[in-house]
Amino acid sequence: MRIIIDTRWIRSLKIDGIANFTLNITRELLKSEHQFILITNSNEITDFLKLSLGNVKPVFYYTNCSVNSFKNVYLIPKIISKLKPDIYFSPCYPFFSPLIKGCRHVGVIHDLIPLIFPEMFKNASKKFRLFYCNKLVQKLIIKKLDTVITVSKSTKNDLIN
Repeated sequence: MRIIIDTRWIRSLKIDGIANFTLNITRELLKSEHQFILITNSNEITDFLKLSLGNVKPVFYYTNCSVNSFKNVYLIPKIISKLKPDIYFSPCYPFFSPLIKGCRHVGVIHDLIPLIFPEMFKNASKKFRLFYCNKLVQKLIIKKLDTVITVSKSTKNDLIN
């Protein structure tokens, strides 16, 4: 099975929560016998991953597009069409493209804080509020996922509610 892991969630060497999750889940997934392709957008992060993953040698696919860019709506389907994976795995769900076809799309939901407490994000950028604090947009994204993984029972319950 060919699996793409979008490791662009590791955005710098200062590892935050989603980057840490991405690194650890990638390490665990790479222990299986599947073929993995890791999407990266930085030579520095690619080198970091090569060191962090030890003897495992996945294929790296470089793109110069940020994981939060709207360009992904077109970029990810192009990559999928070219690489023909069975699964596209996003360690954080907010990205989606209605154009993804030909493989399963698996996404991880860490929390729904922007939807539950939108008032906390009054000063966030317009792009952030439009995307992350918008229930309609988030429902569309989640419905497009073939498989949803939550990191806790609390997030699962929030999602169900």
